[in-house]
Amino acid sequence: MKALKLFLVLCSICLITMPAIFSPIVNGEDEHTIIRYSIFNGNGITEGEEVISSKDGEKIEEALNEINGELRMLPLLQDEEQIKEAMNKMISAAFCLHDWKIFAFLLDWIEGIIDFYITPWTKPSVLPHIFSYGHGRVYIPFYRPMPAGMMGIKYESILGLLLRPIWWHYNMLSYTLVRKGHVFPPRIDFWDMIGRQRGFMIGFFGVYIAIYRPFMPDTHFFIGRTMFLLGEDLLF
Repeated sequence: MKALKLFLVLCSICLITMPAIFSPIVNGEDEHTIIRYSIFNGNGITEGEEVISSKDGEKIEEALNEINGELRMLPLLQDEEQIKEAMNKMISAAFCLHDWKIFAFLLDWIEGIIDFYITPWTKPSVLPHIFSYGHGRVYIPFYRPMPAGMMGIKYESILGLLLRPIWWHYNMLSYTLVRKGHVFPPRIDFWDMIGRQRGFMIGFFGVYIAIYRPFMPDTHFFIGRTMFLLGEDLLF
């Protein structure tokens, strides 16, 4: 079901962008393309348009066709190597679109689809210290983040105790370090997650900083201690 929802989101992006790619405009000797887009997120709907070169338009069209084709084939594949190859092709195509901010969330959606097909490495911890830096999504029940403005970046921070549960889901440019001390035998354990990851914690005490940016995955910092933490490493 999760993969189907993400597939429908991707299809909506293709339907919005693809017709625009086939509508070039001529300015002197240079031919350009207008991309009209609508982005749906937790802060509402953002609409706009960008003028790009026809060469870039062809590059976007090719990458979207590659992603769309692999998404259609992925549910039909049975061999693990074929599934991994299809995932790598989708990620490579998404990286080709990373220069345009309007496609910044596409890589996160593709990674979300990949998560449906893999079994993550899981690690629980009780009363650990945590340092976490990541790009992606954080969900705290009954807490509504400040909406990001169209013209700039919005910052928000919390200092103190959060008794509510916290879920996070980060992309490849992320890192989490967990440290736990033991009285007997006296020692300190460390473990970390580099790259794609998700996790859950409850009873967090420390500093939480959120940076909300239009068109880009949000950035989150957690520095402190928590009662219980469960981390899932999603690298495959």
